[in-house]
Amino acid sequence: MKEFINKNSKKIKYMVLILAFVTTFIITFTKNYITLTLNNPKYEIEVFSNYEEKGVVCKEGNPIKGYHYCQAKIIGEVNPNKVGIYDITYQYKNKNIKKTVMVKDNINPEIIVDEKSLITCPNDKPNLEYTANDNYDGIITDKVTYDIINDQVILSVTDSSNNKTTINKNIIYQDIESPNIILNGDNPMYLLENETYKEPGYTIKDNCDNNIQNKIKITNNIDNKKEGKYQVIYTVTDNNNNTSTKKREVIVIKKYTSVTITPEDKTIYLTFDDGPGQYTEKLLNILKKYNVKATFFVTNQFPKYKNLIKKADSEGHTVALHTYTHQWSIYKNQNTYFDDLNKISKLVKEQTGKDSRLIRFPGGSGNTVSYRYNKGIMTKLTSEVEKRGYKYFDWNIDSGDTNTKNTNIVINNVINSLKNNKNRKVNIVLMHDIKSHSVNAVSKIIEYGLANDYKFAKLEETSPTIKGTIRN
Repeated sequence: MKEFINKNSKKIKYMVLILAFVTTFIITFTKNYITLTLNNPKYEIEVFSNYEEKGVVCKEGNPIKGYHYCQAKIIGEVNPNKVGIYDITYQYKNKNIKKTVMVKDNINPEIIVDEKSLITCPNDKPNLEYTANDNYDGIITDKVTYDIINDQVILSVTDSSNNKTTINKNIIYQDIESPNIILNGDNPMYLLENETYKEPGYTIKDNCDNNIQNKIKITNNIDNKKEGKYQVIYTVTDNNNNTSTKKREVIVIKKYTSVTITPEDKTIYLTFDDGPGQYTEKLLNILKKYNVKATFFVTNQFPKYKNLIKKADSEGHTVALHTYTHQWSIYKNQNTYFDDLNKISKLVKEQTGKDSRLIRFPGGSGNTVSYRYNKGIMTKLTSEVEKRGYKYFDWNIDSGDTNTKNTNIVINNVINSLKNNKNRKVNIVLMHDIKSHSVNAVSKIIEYGLANDYKFAKLEETSPTIKGTIRN
């Protein structure tokens, strides 16, 4: 019996083992399996390059039934245009696998130096001009640092991905720029015969040397006793042997000598309205200096200066009639106009002992302000004054002194008109002796005229007249 049990026990053990093996085999080879396979769990690309998502190999099945491919879900995405680390998850049913993608910037930034900015004066530092560009960060000029060591500039810049660029540039020490001589005063400059030349001065600017004023040499061939054109020559050499020369033209002119004016002469008639005033005496002194005679269309706006009417006449100028009050209301009618005209005529007679028959209408014969007071008044007055024996004068050069306070603009207005009409014989210039900037312009206008063969004259009853277009 014991032997029988032992014998059957061994058989049972073998049967159990066989059953276990068969069960394991059946479970193993009939169970469904899922596999997700990555070729490379880590993936690296350069920023801005193409990224192609290839997914994973997904299989499902068993050895008995066989395997089939499956489609895994992709969770996450990669931005190839932005540096960073991206995790991508591939998932199918209860199975998932991860992949890491690294987008990197491995390109060094670029530093561009303006080669001209490396040129500097001896013993000076260059005023560097440069830019820094990075493929990822863009312009990173503000991140550039530099040092100057042994005549070299060492520039460095690091981008946001820690890519660093360092370049060396040699400093070029040289000075090839000549000094700049800036002349004060006028050029050309005018002198009356026997007038002493006074140097107006100069300023010297040099790119490398701060002060070389004392190195300038000035020569001239001026003979102030003889009419003609002369030169003042300024020469300066800087500490690096760069030389500059500047010339000033000096024109010596004679005082004007009054002569008989013919129709063929180019003549300038300087006329001054609205005075006398606080600047009239200064103007008379300027005219006396050049021996030029002018015409004053006077008013009684400033009674304290009426004695200058007599002074202008006694110095040989023409005193003509403008208006007593210089109020536009004189254009209300013919009576108000002639009442005003008679008053200024009487004042001139008191001061000079002479009757003047020369007039200038306030605003000129072509004024339109009078329209506000009496339509057609200027048409009537221009005819009536001539019937009464007066001669009126307008102008063909407006100095523009009522539109500016800049003396140079007044000068240029007159001289440019003369230049642009160089063959014009009669040039009647409108100015105002009650304006300082206009009076200050007179010397330069006279000097230009004397140097360019113009004659100067005062207006008289026999002088040619300029009449504007009547617009009222």
